[in-house]
Amino acid sequence: MQHNLQLFLQNISASFAGQQLIKITLGNKREKSAELKNIFIKPVTIKNAPKLYFTYRNNTNDTFKNYDIKESLILIEKMLQTDFYNADLFTATNDFHLSADKSGTVKIITRPASLVIKEDAGQHDKQKNRVINSATALYLHELGITTAEGIVKKDMQDKFKQINRYVEIIEGIIKDIDFEKNITVADMGSGKGYLTFALYDYLTANLNLVAAVTGIEMREDLVKKCNTIAAAVNYKNLIFKKGTIQDAELKSIDMLIALHACDTATDDAIYK
Repeated sequence: MQHNLQLFLQNISASFAGQQLIKITLGNKREKSAELKNIFIKPVTIKNAPKLYFTYRNNTNDTFKNYDIKESLILIEKMLQTDFYNADLFTATNDFHLSADKSGTVKIITRPASLVIKEDAGQHDKQKNRVINSATALYLHELGITTAEGIVKKDMQDKFKQINRYVEIIEGIIKDIDFEKNITVADMGSGKGYLTFALYDYLTANLNLVAAVTGIEMREDLVKKCNTIAAAVNYKNLIFKKGTIQDAELKSIDMLIALHACDTATDDAIYK
């Protein structure tokens, strides 16, 4: 019923106004072949203005938009009428589950709150303190560092800090070098690819360079996984190759990365 949909929207508006809104999800797409799979929405503060941050999850990529509450309610209402059957609203006091069917019947189930508001929730501007933006770096989700909504997982906070610190160090080294828009990099012993992906992201997204980055890794399963992720996030010039540091064939490169805590790997890379 239209009444239940309006009630759901009123709950969104009230929880947003009272700073009790934690997140909203839209799912169970009406058209199974549709490219858009889900929408995840969370409150953020941008330049001291409260907004709702939309993550549109598509089959091949994610897109992101910020809207004020009025625009958001219009969009959510439209999506629940044309694109999705289900929606979940999580607030500090209650969870609300909305479900619709093909006949137009809409039901709402109210449950006790399952989530709590984090002290730093919604401070979207704080992302500027990090070189790598967790909300837009899709590879971070594929690597298991962030949730589908672009939030860094609790048990991956240290890894995310390490990635950003690593990129900051690289930034300090190359900031005064003119690469003339092109740079070729080899990462020797790239492992799971955390730092390799972050470096490619920084070079292309932050510095707008045409970067060709190659990760050399001896474990075939990691090479395959990293190449799959690179293809999924459309990093065309980021590739991973199976091989050892000693045997790797390196042509003309501008920078060689070697960051290891095991045996003589770093010494081998320097010698190479």
